[in-house]
Amino acid sequence: TTASEQTATQLHALGEQRVQELQAQIATVMKDARLRGTPTKLLRSMRNDRQFQYGDANALINRYRQVQQQVNARLPQVLDTLPKSTLDVRAVEPERALTAAAAAYQPSAAGQPGVLYVNTR
Repeated sequence: TTASEQTATQLHALGEQRVQELQAQIATVMKDARLRGTPTKLLRSMRNDRQFQYGDANALINRYRQVQQQVNARLPQVLDTLPKSTLDVRAVEPERALTAAAAAYQPSAAGQPGVLYVNTR
C-alpha cells in the first residue's frame, strides 16, 4: 500500500490538474506534428491504424511488461513507500476476451501479486 498526507479532494484536484497538463502536451504535439482535428478523433484513427497495432498477443503482453519495468524503475523517485506486492501482467482468458475490457486490474491478496489482465483480442 501507499500512504499520502493529502485528502481525497486534494488528490482528485491534483489528478485533474495533471489531466489538463497532459491535454495541453497532446495539443502541442499535435500542432508541432501538424496533425489536424481533435485529440479524440486522432485517438480514434490511431486505434484503427495498423501501425499502432501489435502483430500477436505476445508482442502486446511484452510491451505492457516493458512499460511495467520502466514504471518500476521510477517508483522510488515518486513514492516514499513502495508497493510490497508485485504486479503480474497476464492475457485475459480466451473465453472472456469477447466481453472483457481492454485491461482490468485485480488487487493483490493473501501474499499473491496483483494482476493486470490485458485483453489481447
